[in-house]
Amino acid sequence: MMGVIKKVFGTKYDRDLKKLWPMVDRINGFCESYAALPEAVLREKTVEFKGRLQGVTQQYTEELNRLRGELKREDEMDRSSLLDEITELEGEVRQVEDEALEEILPEAYAVYKETCRRFKAEEKQWERAGEPIVWDMVPYDVQLLG
Repeated sequence: MMGVIKKVFGTKYDRDLKKLWPMVDRINGFCESYAALPEAVLREKTVEFKGRLQGVTQQYTEELNRLRGELKREDEMDRSSLLDEITELEGEVRQVEDEALEEILPEAYAVYKETCRRFKAEEKQWERAGEPIVWDMVPYDVQLLG
């Protein structure tokens, strides 16, 4: 009976993979488009990602700073409600950050993968403990799944 159910619905592992492969496809799509970018533009992507994240959380951060400032001036009775408000707002910030990071994730991994590809093509090397190290790693799709 379990075998039939697994054949029809698949295992949890199969279902998880089915959900994750589209993300890998998005990463590879961005990576292909980043291949033509100059190194300086690729480097600026990280700054762009930080700016996007800061942009979605800026109003929350300003409100949190305002509430924390009020917290220093309030008496014991009002502090409790302010602390509750701060806690609730911090939860909202985490949720908004999570959503923004989820949106940025494929692009960020694509930047990483393209950078690795360039390092490998240029045979980038450095020394570690007096031994030369040559960059030879580009993440496989299954590593991106992980």
